[in-house]
Amino acid sequence: MSLPGAKGSVVSRVSPEISVLLPVYNAAKFVEAAALSVLAQSFSDFELIIIDDGSTDGSGPLLQALAATDKRIRLVQRENRGLIATLNEGIALAKAPLLARMDADDVSLPERLAIQVSRMRVEPDLVALGGGIQYMDAAGRLGRAVPYPSGKAVDEALLWGAPLAHPAVMLRTHAVREAGGYPALFPHAEDYALWLRLRENGRIDNVPQTLLRYRLHGASASHVHALTQRTSTLRAQALWLAGEHASPSIMQETSNEAFLQSLPLTEAQRIDIMARMLALSPHLIGDAATDQETAQWLKIGLFRVFRG
Repeated sequence: MSLPGAKGSVVSRVSPEISVLLPVYNAAKFVEAAALSVLAQSFSDFELIIIDDGSTDGSGPLLQALAATDKRIRLVQRENRGLIATLNEGIALAKAPLLARMDADDVSLPERLAIQVSRMRVEPDLVALGGGIQYMDAAGRLGRAVPYPSGKAVDEALLWGAPLAHPAVMLRTHAVREAGGYPALFPHAEDYALWLRLRENGRIDNVPQTLLRYRLHGASASHVHALTQRTSTLRAQALWLAGEHASPSIMQETSNEAFLQSLPLTEAQRIDIMARMLALSPHLIGDAATDQETAQWLKIGLFRVFRG
């Protein structure tokens, strides 16, 4: 972006106001639409960091061709390292004070960045800002719009899971770096674990507007990794409530019940956390073939509740 000088001259900005982080892994079917939705934003002072995490489906050449069309694109291509490592690499590369997330199968609406940056400019204690999403399927057919909580309701929502839609979030780069980036000990719930850390040092909120179209399809992480995602969410929440920090040793507990018992939580807190996690994934409850521990949690929780 260029800024007018005092006498009509043009002054170039040293760095952009926003770094948009777009990780890509085998997303050739959707990634062009995702990237173009960023490039078409009404707010244009950004860099688009695209990290190709070792794709094998043709995403690589497509991204190279796309990068040649717009100087705002910074393309990194390398071997596969996984999502969390890719996200943290992008955080390290970011040149801007604000960091916007984007997924390779979603579409940002044209005013998304403008809406978010206007809030971040005037609320310095705001460290993370999301907004509403609208579901769409693999073919782009639109589904229902989903608002996210705002104000004091965000803290209540934290007890049920992520109160922010990850691919629609804008963050303060320095705050994310100070929090240590996305924690690797919480696979498929790394965003939720980060929100908890950020909340300790600032506010998180959502705008009422719909910012992004969120694509649901068979390969979506929320479908493929639902059980792991719920378990990571449970553990991040339990550590947060207990005032404890994650460590490789404590995360090695294979049983979630044993994990909860190892923390300084009351019995009521343990039961409450189990109940919340069951509520987040009701389609798994009682299916002993795929989720034996959840079936056991349900029996324990119901027995203790009805016992009084």
